[in-house]
Amino acid sequence: MARCPAMGRLRSQSILGNKLKIQIITPWYPSSYHPYRGIFVKNQVSALREIGVDVAVEVPTIFPAPRGPVPPSIWNGADQLAMQNPDLIFPTIGGAIQIPCPVPSGSGIPGRFTSFTDGLKMKRNYLPFNANLEHVHVGLPTAASVASLSDRPLVITEHSSQAATQCSVPAVAEMYRKALESSSAFICVSGFLQREISESLNVEINSKWKVVPNIVNFDSFSFAMRE
Repeated sequence: MARCPAMGRLRSQSILGNKLKIQIITPWYPSSYHPYRGIFVKNQVSALREIGVDVAVEVPTIFPAPRGPVPPSIWNGADQLAMQNPDLIFPTIGGAIQIPCPVPSGSGIPGRFTSFTDGLKMKRNYLPFNANLEHVHVGLPTAASVASLSDRPLVITEHSSQAATQCSVPAVAEMYRKALESSSAFICVSGFLQREISESLNVEINSKWKVVPNIVNFDSFSFAMRE
């Protein structure tokens, strides 16, 4: 299985007896309904666990809602159920905790940001976590939401080819800039994507910007010899 350059440092920490704990937050993660959505994130989780890292996964999941603000009664009802049994609202599916996030139709990235922030905050009130750092997959709106909630070291990995286009909206671009400023590391899965985001945000590539391709588990493929 391919691994990123940081794996060696993580392995060293694990060998030294300080078990690293990472909270991964991603809107893309496989489930029985979508077995390949975010499979590259799951491959990274598996690679980290192989070297002794303690990894937990949160998946903010979009639930389409009508236009306009989400009625307070929706969040209040979820809050009441979570008080009785958090697993009713935040079930674990495929080893990842699902977080329902109602997003109003037509609200775009700002609407997703608000919903992800509210959903993550409620989940963490009832199911807190203890991690050394948070690793967010895709910057918009996930990284922006996490950055607004937590003061733990933040690593952002950007996979989305739509990120540069989304940043053509000034408010969205500013949201992304703030998330990058608060991060300890910003990883793109290709040099092309890194350059696109740099240009769209008008932010220079610096030492905390890295390029690490998506992890591929070659053991999941069947190989055949060609004559």
